[in-house]
Parts: sequence; C-alpha cells; structure tokens
Amino acid sequence: MATNTDILDGGTLEERIAEMKEFLGLSPDQSFQDLDVDISDMEDDDED
Repeated sequence: MATNTDILDGGTLEERIAEMKEFLGLSPDQSFQDLDVDISDMEDDDED
C-alpha cells in the first residue's frame, strides 16, 4: 500500500522550522509553545 508522507530534508534552519509549523498547523508568528498538548494522561516511564 502506498502512502503519501512529507519528509523534512535539508534546507536552512528557518525553512525547516517553517515546514514544521505548517505541518503542526501553527501560523508563522506562533511558537511551538503555542501547541495545545494535554500531557496529564501521559505516563512517565522513569518512575519505576
């Protein structure tokens, strides 16, 4: 089965950051800290 995926490959740091923001649905003026990620249900495997 063929899949269509976009891969970040090369480019300047600024180009790679812009591609990741677009991939994650952020506008160019937003930072990665603006992502709404709920980590309250995530397990911490280091607590063993």
